[in-house]
Amino acid sequence: MSGQILLVEDDDAVATSLSRLLRAAGHPCTRVADAEQAIQYLTRDLPRFIVSDLNMPGMDGMSFLKRVRADARTLAVPFVIYTASCDLDREDDFLQAGATACCSKYEPEELLRLIAEIR
Repeated sequence: MSGQILLVEDDDAVATSLSRLLRAAGHPCTRVADAEQAIQYLTRDLPRFIVSDLNMPGMDGMSFLKRVRADARTLAVPFVIYTASCDLDREDDFLQAGATACCSKYEPEELLRLIAEIR
């Protein structure tokens, strides 16, 4: 298992901003642009955390979450849904599917708090 956070985000601006924030807080991260790339990454390495958007091209974040939780290798890796606040209306669905936590993209400092708390 690496000390990396796997960031799954298709929006370049959001990914760049969040990567900078995570690294500045001492959390090395690897960014991939979609769930398919994330699955390929997970065959080679296990991150310390997965932070994933929900709305991505191809496989959506909920389907990706279910794939991660269905694999014994990745079952215990904390998975944080990082998405637009309107999606958080479905937070109970995400948690029932196996998400460790959910966080709004409009509150990146909350993500840092969650990472510290989940550690």
